[in-house]
Amino acid sequence: MVPKRDVRWTALTDGQFKMQRRAFLAAAAALGGGMLVDTPPADANTLWNPRNHNVLFDSTSGSFIPTSHLQDLLQHHRGTLFDRCIIAGEIHDRPKTHAAQLEVLRSAAKLDQRPLVVGFEQFYRAHNPFLEQYSAGQISLDALLKVTHWSNTWGYDPELYTPLFRWCRVNKVQMVGLNVPRRLVSFVSQFGLAGLSPELRTFLPSDMDTSDMAHFREFIKLIGLNAHNLDSRGSDMRETVWKWFESQVLWDEYMSDSVRLTCERIPDARVVALIGAGHVESRVGFPNRVEKRLVERPLTIVPREVRWVVEEGFPMPDIDHPERNVSDIIWYTNRLVDNA
Repeated sequence: MVPKRDVRWTALTDGQFKMQRRAFLAAAAALGGGMLVDTPPADANTLWNPRNHNVLFDSTSGSFIPTSHLQDLLQHHRGTLFDRCIIAGEIHDRPKTHAAQLEVLRSAAKLDQRPLVVGFEQFYRAHNPFLEQYSAGQISLDALLKVTHWSNTWGYDPELYTPLFRWCRVNKVQMVGLNVPRRLVSFVSQFGLAGLSPELRTFLPSDMDTSDMAHFREFIKLIGLNAHNLDSRGSDMRETVWKWFESQVLWDEYMSDSVRLTCERIPDARVVALIGAGHVESRVGFPNRVEKRLVERPLTIVPREVRWVVEEGFPMPDIDHPERNVSDIIWYTNRLVDNA
């Protein structure tokens, strides 16, 4: 058996962090074929099974790591990269990213004696009494979805999230809602923060900061624009996009304040926040605002669905190089279309 330190820290990239396929294969071979799948396959036909394609990229070490060693990786970073908060991003309609989030919860629960709290973008902060009742076994999942008006407040198929909810209930892990009411976000996206009445302003979190231009650049990239083509569209479009950005800032500030409130209410808790990857990437939306409020750095994990290839009997992500600055950990998995 290969020592855990070798499994976790085998470097698979050169100084520029560009994947060298031969080095990648050599490292996988040194690990007995288990580098990119949780169970070593019997042959190439078994290995070329899209459902086996998962691997973690650790940005700190520049290494690829089996998903079976996620807990080791979290344990290694605990106390250095993070302590009280882990942020696990998702692609809302992709089941595999929710399966990854479930593995994050399982691993985080084993780190130490801190009580775990799971924060959901999918619920409002005002839903916390109902979430507490559900996780305590006092109401059913159907009742929870009904009382929180799931179809209107979130809308995605609840079956995507059911394993996460049930894991919290079975393990008596407290659930909290992070999100801001949709109507307030919609109002800001239409009228801007300046258009809020004094009554509505009372619902804003403190320290609303719209001055982060790195966040703005990431935001316009997320909606398919850049600074050049935005400037070419005229002042009306620029004003509209800025209001959209203000609504995004409200979203991130409010959710990060929900994390702060949870940590203040349960001083020894560790929060795992489950939110859309667009809020997480590059740390300029939700993560840096959590850091501002907790005065400590959260660990970020984002999913990447990519095409996979098999070379010399080993599957690997078909990418030119791993994205070093996107997240602390990237969870690479195969694209949904490749499951067919």
